[in-house]
Amino acid sequence: MMLIRRLEEEQSILVKEMSQHIMSLRKEIKGAEKLKENIRMGYFGDMSEDAAAGLKSVLMRRSSALESLCQQAVSMYSAIVDDLQIQDTECRTDTDDEYDLSGPESEED
Repeated sequence: MMLIRRLEEEQSILVKEMSQHIMSLRKEIKGAEKLKENIRMGYFGDMSEDAAAGLKSVLMRRSSALESLCQQAVSMYSAIVDDLQIQDTECRTDTDDEYDLSGPESEED
């Protein structure tokens, strides 16, 4: 009886850690997306437009890599544990300008 209780406790801890890992990946994705949006809106401080475009490109690659990691984690964790209540679609972001590498433009025109 003690072993079963211990196993259930360990499973609960494992599910919590898996969820925290996925949530941390999501937080990283949102941070990269926010920076990309700031650059798209023209908020890039003292950087030149070329530097901002380069940073945006790096952020796009980082965002894509994080989304892939998140989807892989959800898929793998879901195969291990049935209690995981996270969908892989929650790892994706909706960006219209994902392949637009041009400089920031004003949307007020």
